[in-house]
Amino acid sequence: MTVEQYKAAFRELPLPALMVKLGLAQYAEKSARCPFRPNEHLSFSVSQSSAGKWRWKCDSGCGHGNEIDFLIKLYGVKVQEAAERYVEIAGVGNGGANAKQALTGTSQVCNGTINGHVAEKLSAASETRTLAETLDSICAFLRRYVVFQFPEQPILVALWIAHTWVLEAFDYTPYLHVHSVEKRSGKTRLLDVVQLLARRAWRAVSPSVSVLFRRVERDKPTLLYDEVDNVFHDAKNNGTEEIRSLLNTGFERGATISRCVGKNANLEIKDFDPFCAKALSGIGKVLPDTVADRCVAIELVRQSRDERVERFRKRDAQVLAASMRAELEAFSQQTGLIDALRSARPTLPDELSDRQQDICEPLLAIAEMAGDNWPQNARAALVKVGTQEEDASARVKLLVDIKRIFDARGADRLTTEEILEALVRIEDSPWAIWWADDLKFGNVPKAASKLARMLKEYKRPDGERLKPRTVRIGNGTPKGFHRSDFGEAWKRYLPPAPEKAATVATSATHDRRNVAAVADVAASHEANGSNHRERENSGGQDDCGLDL
Repeated sequence: MTVEQYKAAFRELPLPALMVKLGLAQYAEKSARCPFRPNEHLSFSVSQSSAGKWRWKCDSGCGHGNEIDFLIKLYGVKVQEAAERYVEIAGVGNGGANAKQALTGTSQVCNGTINGHVAEKLSAASETRTLAETLDSICAFLRRYVVFQFPEQPILVALWIAHTWVLEAFDYTPYLHVHSVEKRSGKTRLLDVVQLLARRAWRAVSPSVSVLFRRVERDKPTLLYDEVDNVFHDAKNNGTEEIRSLLNTGFERGATISRCVGKNANLEIKDFDPFCAKALSGIGKVLPDTVADRCVAIELVRQSRDERVERFRKRDAQVLAASMRAELEAFSQQTGLIDALRSARPTLPDELSDRQQDICEPLLAIAEMAGDNWPQNARAALVKVGTQEEDASARVKLLVDIKRIFDARGADRLTTEEILEALVRIEDSPWAIWWADDLKFGNVPKAASKLARMLKEYKRPDGERLKPRTVRIGNGTPKGFHRSDFGEAWKRYLPPAPEKAATVATSATHDRRNVAAVADVAASHEANGSNHRERENSGGQDDCGLDL
């Protein structure tokens, strides 16, 4: 590529014409949506200066620039590659033969010399991009093909993809649980995009138990397990317990599953190592509690008519993903990187449970290494997604609602009947179905007995079981509870509410960084939690049917 060709491209293909040729004509206006984040209501404009030069600008953080800057932002490539594509698209390089190929995202290195301002820009582009810039590009790439419900979600997916390349540094791996209420919500498409970027991705749909155990053991892939709802929607499905065991154990390095393999007289005991990065996708929240507890949940919704993303064409997307994948690979091979990540001790959000903190530590370690806005954005995203997605057990929900009742009444003691009557009036809780009929027909002892059974699993601050006792209310001494009885249970099982809402904003910089805005994070969280009793799955059967 020569300087003459570069200048000719600016004459032949100004910014509006370039956008038309790329199929983005609807954005080539003074006031339009942003082509980089089309599913968000961002202000984007294209205008011409008095000197005749065309410029684009996004007022919501994507940046601004000329035609080359536009291609850098669009494709997530370096300046040199963007300039080569521009010349090819304009049809002034190699006789225009490569223009059509450039539209698909391919790039060819042209021979020639470059000097002056162009050489200066290309020299600057030869430097390796920072990890923060690579993560920014991954976020933009994800939003290109997937409609996300929250801006925090692509942040977490990008960090999860990066962690698959440096998994050797960590003792835990967070599972990615991609789910939705209905089909056609983008779950499979998200796995399509992740597959292009994750290290050693294995796309599995209904693999046999034998294949699953052995391939995870042999290859240590990034397991992309699609249609997982078909596995766990029915507890009687063959192999469900074995897959549950693999997932329960496989989030922690060093944990193994002992199974008896072989046939007849050739039986032997084998310890399977199930540790690897895993993404699980399916309709609904069908995962067992013990598996869901190991997940970062990404809930997707079906896109609306005004939320449109680019059609996913795998061959084109592969080309666009190639540079980001190469950067992740180069990042993973840096000298001393694994040791640095292994010794990292990022600050963990107090709003997350102990298990959530364990699995999220790798993501936060990578975010802190990336710097820029990534550490604060990652923490805010984990708090929002983690606290919203945690589905409390019935007992924990009961603790939450009893606290709401004590708080609303400002009382230091309440009778069991008062608590039951208040519980059944809470519209977003199941207690009306449980106890309303008993209270209606005067069968208070039956309802009180079930309430007592649910609470006896917890303890009072003095170490005694949490159970009803005699309380003095006026001249009466009915059975009930003191507020202080619940102090220990509330402290242990209800995560602390944030003191104030946190808003994480991103800064738009001219060095073409693109960090998604994260807003209204950690706002007014309803106290919730879960108390999962975990069962060890270390080989309760003599033969799991893993035929050799």
